[in-house]
Amino acid sequence: MKKHFLLFAAFIGITLSIGLFSCNNNTPANSKNNYFNLKDFLQKEIQNQQNQGFKLQKSIILDQKKEDKILSEIKLADELSLFINADLNKPAFENSYDNLSENGILWYSLKTDENLPVKKMVIHLDAFEHPENIEIVIQEKNILFQTEKKLNMNLHEGHIQTYSIEGKQQLAWLEPTTYKILGVILSK
Repeated sequence: MKKHFLLFAAFIGITLSIGLFSCNNNTPANSKNNYFNLKDFLQKEIQNQQNQGFKLQKSIILDQKKEDKILSEIKLADELSLFINADLNKPAFENSYDNLSENGILWYSLKTDENLPVKKMVIHLDAFEHPENIEIVIQEKNILFQTEKKLNMNLHEGHIQTYSIEGKQQLAWLEPTTYKILGVILSK
């Protein structure tokens, strides 16, 4: 299981470094946010969780093999990096998404003539306009690999309760790898 996990971790690292979010992530201070500022929201929430103290109950399912852990020393920003990097407020993305939002739902869908990894982001808001559910679909395909990730986060009063990352990756010359990561934030 450890060998599979290490191979999986290495593959994720390679996938991300190849260019999942190769655009510049730095947003100038004077730039306008066209979309929900997911990066800032999550960074504030991560800081809040770090200040309060927490444990993370984490399950990893890799090709039908499950591993469970409870972690007390963890960098939540690293755990949620796929969510943070999926923020749409990057200068290169400024006009790349259709805003299909309506009352209580922020919905951003990649325009058909665009080719970016984040295909869809849907944020359900509670009565106080706090996010209560975040769904993100990320897809990439090139000559070497094809990957799809479905990210989901559940929140209560704007605070992270659970998250999941479900994905399938396939290198051109190998069988597909499926995985699911489930995280539950526990108070200390």
